[in-house]
Amino acid sequence: MRWIVTCLLRNTRKTECGASLFLTPLAVRAAPFALLVGAVWTQIAPPRIGYVLQDGRWQAIYGVRGNFLPGEVVTGNVLSAAFSGSTGLVKTDTAVVVFDENAVEQARLDAPPGPAVFAFDAGGSPALVYFPESHTSWPPIPEGLADPVESAAPLGNGQFAFVIRRGLRLNNDLWLVRPGSEQLLTGVHAPVLLLPGGRLLYSDDREIVIRETTGVERRLPLPASALRLEQIGDGWIHVVTEKAGLALRLTADAEEIFFLPLRNP
Repeated sequence: MRWIVTCLLRNTRKTECGASLFLTPLAVRAAPFALLVGAVWTQIAPPRIGYVLQDGRWQAIYGVRGNFLPGEVVTGNVLSAAFSGSTGLVKTDTAVVVFDENAVEQARLDAPPGPAVFAFDAGGSPALVYFPESHTSWPPIPEGLADPVESAAPLGNGQFAFVIRRGLRLNNDLWLVRPGSEQLLTGVHAPVLLLPGGRLLYSDDREIVIRETTGVERRLPLPASALRLEQIGDGWIHVVTEKAGLALRLTADAEEIFFLPLRNP
C-alpha cells in the first residue's frame, strides 16, 4: 500500500489538496479489503495451546502438532507457573496471581517467598498451591506430612495424593502418599508430575516416562535429562531439558512430544 501511494503522489501533478482528494476514494475503497484481511487472519490464526514459563517470563504459545510459535509475554519475574487450559497460576516472589483462560488477571494473593507447586482438578480448577520453602499450602496439607512435596493431585472430597521426597538422595527417595497409605516409588526420579486420575510423569535419564495407575509404563526419548515438568495447557506438559524445551501432548490413548521454539535453559 505504501508503494502504491508513493507512486500515485509521484506521478500526479495535482496540488496537495488535489492529492488528498485523489487518495481519499482510494482509502475508502481499500477499507473493506483491510477488514476482509483482518477477518481472514482471525480465522487462520494458529490456536493457542497454553502458556509457558521461560527465563522468568510467562508467555503464550501458539500452534498445532509441532508447528509452534511463541506469543505475547503476559508477565515477568515469575518463579513458578502452571496453566490448566482454563486457569493460570503464577508465583512471583511475593504473590500468587490467578489468570483466566485468556490470561486476564483475576486475583492477586500475598504468598510466602520462593517457588510453588500447583495442582489442578480434572476440570482444570485450582486445587492446591504448595510453598516448598515454608512447607505451607493452600489448603493446608495434612499435619503429619512433614516431608517436602514434589507434586500433588486431588482425589476428591478435599483429599489429595502427594509425591514427597524423603532422605538425602533426591532421585531415589520418592514416595506416593495417599490417605491411609504410602508407597515407595521404585525407579521414579525427579522431576515428577502427578496428574489428576493418578497418572505419573517422571524423568529417567534421557527419557520421559508415563506411568499409568496400573503400573504400565511408556517411554519417550529426550535430547537430554529433564530439569522441570509443568502443565502449560489442557493435555500439554512443558518438559524442560538441558538442551531444549519440549511440549508433551497427552491424550487418553496416546502421547507425542514436540520441540518448542524457545531458548535453551
